[in-house]
Amino acid sequence: MAVRAEQRLRLLAILVLASALSSAPALAGEPPCRAENHSIDLAGDLGSLRQRLREGGDITIVAIGSSSTSGAGASAPDRAYPAQLERHLAQLWPQRRVKVINRGINGEEAADMIRRFGEQVLQTRPDLVIWQVGTNYLMRNEGVGGYGKTLNDGLDRLRHGGVSVILMDPQYAPRVLADPDHDAIVALIGDTARQRQVPLFSRFQLMQGWVKAGVLWSQMLTADMLHLNDWSYDCIAQSLAIQIHKNTKD
Repeated sequence: MAVRAEQRLRLLAILVLASALSSAPALAGEPPCRAENHSIDLAGDLGSLRQRLREGGDITIVAIGSSSTSGAGASAPDRAYPAQLERHLAQLWPQRRVKVINRGINGEEAADMIRRFGEQVLQTRPDLVIWQVGTNYLMRNEGVGGYGKTLNDGLDRLRHGGVSVILMDPQYAPRVLADPDHDAIVALIGDTARQRQVPLFSRFQLMQGWVKAGVLWSQMLTADMLHLNDWSYDCIAQSLAIQIHKNTKD
């Protein structure tokens, strides 16, 4: 317990530093979006979505998750990542009508979302489900516990529904980094995706790349040092659209 307390104190310094940096003057204009990040690759099976594209017709996608899916921090609902993803995919698939349904609810954990899979996800007969997980569990619990079983139970439910699935891991942000278990949760989600051959969109890795490239916290996050802003939601949507398009080509 003493070691964990020491870790929390040390990592709390990240928040203090981040807060100071967020109040510093931002660079002129928005940073360039590094959307086509070749280190982010949706390795896994998107077969049912690919088949749907071959057959023609409309494409329906459900984005389910917590506040960073619902759009907390965005200036308007149409600036959340699901709405922006719909626009970017419509540009990449001009012959298709693309609909992205936002099923994000602030504060939910994976187990809460699984309870909504039937009525709010599978009943819409989606061609793809994007399941954003990990952040709220990480911030409310110690260790990874039975989180792997929860993820596998959810993936079983979605796979039995016959839809393609993409997992999205936590955001790279000071309040996430301040938890000593953040590496374990990110690794668990990645390992589960590989074991189940489910595509993983590593938001954590993508946003970490932005910071390494010099993007300031204040340019990519709101003042709470957790939620995304319009720029980061759009850049995530662009990157995700590029990878979905690339991984569904014949």
